Amino acid sequence: MVSEGQHGATLAAIVRELYEGISWSKARELVGAGKVKLDGQRQLD
Repeated sequence: MVSEGQHGATLAAIVRELYEGISWSKARELVGAGKVKLDGQRQLD
């Protein structure tokens, strides 16, 4: 769930907030590889 404070943030930034300790490069890698979904749809931020 995206909070009001996260509105406008990149998907990688939100992934980093949700998964403590994950690096920026790993968060971007997950997004770029289509591993992040929103409502069942792959997101490529």
